[in-house]
Amino acid sequence: MLSIFASDWLDGWIARRFNQVTHFGAALDPIRDFCVRFLLLLWFLLQINDTIIFTLGIITAVLEIVSSIINSSTAWKYRTTSLVTFWGKARALTQFICFGALLGSLIELFTLTLTAERILFSVIAFASLVALLSYYGQRQRFNALFS
Repeated sequence: MLSIFASDWLDGWIARRFNQVTHFGAALDPIRDFCVRFLLLLWFLLQINDTIIFTLGIITAVLEIVSSIINSSTAWKYRTTSLVTFWGKARALTQFICFGALLGSLIELFTLTLTAERILFSVIAFASLVALLSYYGQRQRFNALFS
């Protein structure tokens, strides 16, 4: 799991550091991120049998889909490569911490109550919502700049 989130940060940093950033890569990166987060989310949802957690997981998946579409279409439409936002990175870190706690519970390193699991999934969903709003705001800024 650590390698998933580290590679997400590292690939963008390397591309910017060595001037290898492309419009295609900027449009493809959010789709790759969504696929990884969605599969991780799906795996957790299959492990935890709770209606509230399942609902929060579905909401998170929808938010991630919309975020990915907004981010990818913005990169493609405006031929931009600067789509990194503070809130997107904060979302990734928050979700990494929450997924790490859930994973620790699933492999029985420690025990989480059902309430704690629900709170963690709520935080995951909220982080996705904040990132979605950040990407939407970024798209609106591009619309204003180029209209």
